Amino acid sequence: MIILKKYEIWYKNDINPNDPEYRMETVDSLIPYLRENIEIEENVTLGDIFNYIEKEKELFDIVFSSHLGHYPIQLYIDDINKECPKDDESDFDYIELRWFYEYSEYNDEKYKDEIDIFVYVDAIGDFKDDNGFYEKEEEKPEKMGYAIEFTQLRKMKNTFVRINKQLDIYEKNKSGPGKYNENIIMTGEKCFSVYDVFGELLKELSFGGSPEQRDNSFCKLCEMAEKIKEEEIEINKKKDKKNDKKDI
Repeated sequence: MIILKKYEIWYKNDINPNDPEYRMETVDSLIPYLRENIEIEENVTLGDIFNYIEKEKELFDIVFSSHLGHYPIQLYIDDINKECPKDDESDFDYIELRWFYEYSEYNDEKYKDEIDIFVYVDAIGDFKDDNGFYEKEEEKPEKMGYAIEFTQLRKMKNTFVRINKQLDIYEKNKSGPGKYNENIIMTGEKCFSVYDVFGELLKELSFGGSPEQRDNSFCKLCEMAEKIKEEEIEINKKKDKKNDKKDI
């Protein structure tokens, strides 16, 4: 097992506790332990994770190239190392990696039903219902998950990184995480390997392409959202005018 601390990497040889070689020791590299289970101490941040990556960036560049979409790891190291004013930092509580079970059912002879177990990465923060997803009478959660693929890494440098080993298996689960999942039939723990954590985290952070492509895509999305908002305002204005005429 690897225990990732803020400034040190501990390796615990737990294959056989009765073995005289059973011990804990510090190690300098993560690469020889990719298949080992990993625990992350609560004070470890995304910046700390990248400190470990930067020390072995040439090897991370090769091992996790597919996760990165074959973009150079240096682009993301440069991105997180940029200065960030305190008031511009993200207000997330922590970034969470958790297992997710998905069952896809096909009513078609051409396709077989599929089961997928994958790592879901998002940030946990205070609940905000900007889009009115919940009805007024519904009980709202205190915390919720936020997508992070378009967030600049420098803003999350001081955000903690946590792993959640709980795996819930549902009777049917075709709608993704959220309140529409059906009955849970089994709950247990599934450990993360070093490869799982670093690979899936890098995959999520590079989802939008290089940092430059990510920022450009985010700007375009914001422009589209603003345009849709303006169109909705215009439509509502026209509706109000029609209603005013009817009242007259």
